[in-house]
Amino acid sequence: MIRVLAYHKGRPKEVKFSELKLGRDKLWIHCDDIKLKDLKDLSEKLNIPLFELKHSLDPREAPRMYNAKTYSLVIFNVIPETKEANLPIPLEIIVTKNFILTLL
Repeated sequence: MIRVLAYHKGRPKEVKFSELKLGRDKLWIHCDDIKLKDLKDLSEKLNIPLFELKHSLDPREAPRMYNAKTYSLVIFNVIPETKEANLPIPLEIIVTKNFILTLL
């Protein structure tokens, strides 16, 4: 599921992903239980390489930080409260000038 919050004058407003326009407001885009199709849509709309977004699907992903030309990426492992097995899953955070993207 993709959830987008646009902040205009410090107030959050939920926006449909299909209606998302970059550059107008600061955005926080949060994705839970993401699927490959969602990642492809995100990659096209946000101009982030698909291989970077796929890290959030790999349970063996190692924590790290990376700086690219237009974005910074941080990955670390979290143990969600809802998981029965209590296995860590990657939380990926991508920060750009116009948005923050979190993938869980």
